[in-house]
Amino acid sequence: MKQPSSISRLYLLPLLLLASQIGLANPKTVASWVDIFNDNGQAIFFSSDQVTDQQLRQTLLLPDVNFTAFRDNLSHIGLQLNAIDQDVWVLQSHSQVISNPVLFKAQDSSNQSSIRSFQITTPAGHLFSTKNGVIILSQQQLTSGILHIFASKYEPLTQTITEDSLRQPIQRLELIPAPLALSDLKVSTSLLYFDKNNLPGYVMDGADLMQPNAFNHDPLQSGQGLASHNSAGLDGRSHVRGGLLNETLIELDGMILRSPYHFKDFASLLSTINPNVATSVSHYAGVFPAQYGGRLSAVISVDSERRNTDYDRISQVGLLDISHTQWWSNDYKDGLVGVRSGGYLLKQNLISHLNIHPEFEDAYVKFNQQTSPKWQSSQHFLVSRDELSVNQSDEQAKAAYHDQYVWFKWQYDNLQAHQSNWQLAFSRHHDQRRGETSDQLSTGTLTEDILTKYLQLSWQHQWRLAPWFNLDLGMTVQNTEADIDSQRMVQHNPYWAELLNTPTTQNQDFQSQTDGLFWSYFINLRWQINDRWVTDIGLYNEQARWLPHQGISPRLNMVYQPDSISQWRFGLGRHQQAQRLDELLLSDDNPSYQAASSADLMVIDYRRRLPNGWLLRGETYYKKYSRTLAYYENLFSDYHLIPELYADYQRISPSDAQAGGIELTLAGQLNNTHWSVSYTLAETRDEINEFKVDRSWQQRHTLKTGISQPIGDWLLTTSAQYHSGWPRTELLYQQDIISVSDRNSRQWPDFFQLDLQLNRHWLKSYGRWDLLIQIQNVLDINNPCCTEYSMADSQLISATKSAMPIIPNIQLSLSW
Repeated sequence: MKQPSSISRLYLLPLLLLASQIGLANPKTVASWVDIFNDNGQAIFFSSDQVTDQQLRQTLLLPDVNFTAFRDNLSHIGLQLNAIDQDVWVLQSHSQVISNPVLFKAQDSSNQSSIRSFQITTPAGHLFSTKNGVIILSQQQLTSGILHIFASKYEPLTQTITEDSLRQPIQRLELIPAPLALSDLKVSTSLLYFDKNNLPGYVMDGADLMQPNAFNHDPLQSGQGLASHNSAGLDGRSHVRGGLLNETLIELDGMILRSPYHFKDFASLLSTINPNVATSVSHYAGVFPAQYGGRLSAVISVDSERRNTDYDRISQVGLLDISHTQWWSNDYKDGLVGVRSGGYLLKQNLISHLNIHPEFEDAYVKFNQQTSPKWQSSQHFLVSRDELSVNQSDEQAKAAYHDQYVWFKWQYDNLQAHQSNWQLAFSRHHDQRRGETSDQLSTGTLTEDILTKYLQLSWQHQWRLAPWFNLDLGMTVQNTEADIDSQRMVQHNPYWAELLNTPTTQNQDFQSQTDGLFWSYFINLRWQINDRWVTDIGLYNEQARWLPHQGISPRLNMVYQPDSISQWRFGLGRHQQAQRLDELLLSDDNPSYQAASSADLMVIDYRRRLPNGWLLRGETYYKKYSRTLAYYENLFSDYHLIPELYADYQRISPSDAQAGGIELTLAGQLNNTHWSVSYTLAETRDEINEFKVDRSWQQRHTLKTGISQPIGDWLLTTSAQYHSGWPRTELLYQQDIISVSDRNSRQWPDFFQLDLQLNRHWLKSYGRWDLLIQIQNVLDINNPCCTEYSMADSQLISATKSAMPIIPNIQLSLSW
């Protein structure tokens, strides 16, 4: 009998897990049964001070999956259901039965959504509170008089209780949202965030992580549909407003992550952040707040706060990965665990023109505690592992990446004017690459081993000086160790070496063991000038022992709201970026640390809500670099794991650079169809030897659209992207003479890509099934991006590659 492969066994395991969950799904907790019957039209309520979390977690086995069986079998575990209205029931303990109960529900007056945490003070002066959206009292606990209701971020409410109202079993309390606290206002320009604050700039919610431009729902790719982000082919990262790929700062739950991507030296196809743990993502592409220092172009901030969901577990099986995520909580503690494994089917099965063999795992564990009304703490652990091999005719290479993060957070809030946050963090990163290349132009070998450790202590404090003044300040102290070992030997064909102006032979043996102290601080003053003007004035500064001294980075952001439907935003600031201890350019003959790169950025941002509810947003920006770090790139082809061994691998040393553009976005809803469209006119150039050269990722004109449309039980989402062709460098062959065009003086054909996604879900008594069908580049359009050159019979032969092959993804999820 033929034995199943290791991959088959790997994917068989989660399928058996899902099957076992279905077979054992009937025994469910009381809380799960309540969610199920609420979804099926029965309104079941309970008060957190009468039904404990321990009672809700009790397992209940029903002989039949129906409401009658549920109601009749509750007595076995000391609970019962009492009807207070048609199809409205109260869950109570046998020991705390309330006769003639009165049910209080609080809801947002603007959108009728439920408010889960609120408190009431009865006319007799008794205080009751809840965290599950309901307070249930007996009529004996109520008397006629004034009822006081309070909820965080809502205006206090007083309501008169009369003898007539006491006879109504359900009391709905309409609370008016309070104006945003000064500290909660979003002042930065060019910010996308998943929030419902006034005029966020781009109307989005958590469902936007499910759009096709977020491949496999990856949270770090959720910004690729934005006008400010440019992506190139398979790479999961984005160039933001002309910046390099490494100019984006990424954090998860307050922890800065170092290049958190799987296969980071080969396309960075997926991030190490499990999509199921991400509940909000903020993308800063303008003059971002002073607290985010050290990067030039963008910030991606991911949070994993507890989801408001009916289910506590999600298991997924797909072509790209398998995963399981689980949450649990009670009144004062909660946590999550998310694990993923995948990459096994990303071989020739999905990306046929690349012979790669990747596999990865990652896990995130988080615990939160509310130790007192003023103190919170949390513990976090993130780990990832990658193994990648490339087996091309001209390149055989392997790479391994292992990252571990551990961080502890403490938060103090005196509930008046002060809020402090402390964080202690440690991270370890071990990157290894080795391989060889052999073609007509070059032969070489590479061995690279980099081990880096970070130990960091940071503190931030927010001080409400006055109702119209907020002061934020913070500092970070970090000790870093880096152990770098790199050997490279390469021999280029003498003719090609002369043609490309590169040495014929390059032999390097570099070892470095370095440690050093890094420190930084920021300060930001927020001033609400009046009801229409809010201003942020801040600065950031950092210094590292291994770097030349760098200056202060000042920031200014202003928001002007002339009326309730429009906003003007203005940002002006300096961003600086220095090399981390493990960011040496190892392809240099004598690798050394360079002075920090610096760029001044100005952004003007206008947003307006149109009468039909559509949102119009227009931005213009200009970025002027005053110092630019050198970087490397391949002139012709860029799909390599060890690109530095190829003859076209060139050092780009700009003396300066600049970027600028105009971005327009219109988004809205028409009946059940959600749509958005954006247009960008932009340019980004390096200045080299007093000549301006387009950067290789410049897209002069870019048009992006996205549409989500229900079709029966399915949701069809499409996104399309068109942009001007990327600049290219080309080998020219005329009259038996080969020459090289000026760098990036030519242009590839215009680029077009269409992506499709189908979603459907089914509700069952044991949980919810979700099916995802996703296809990148569904039309299989050939968008050329790079070329490999060779010689045959004294003729120049070129082979052009496509930037994006057709990539399918199918994923089945069970939430329960």
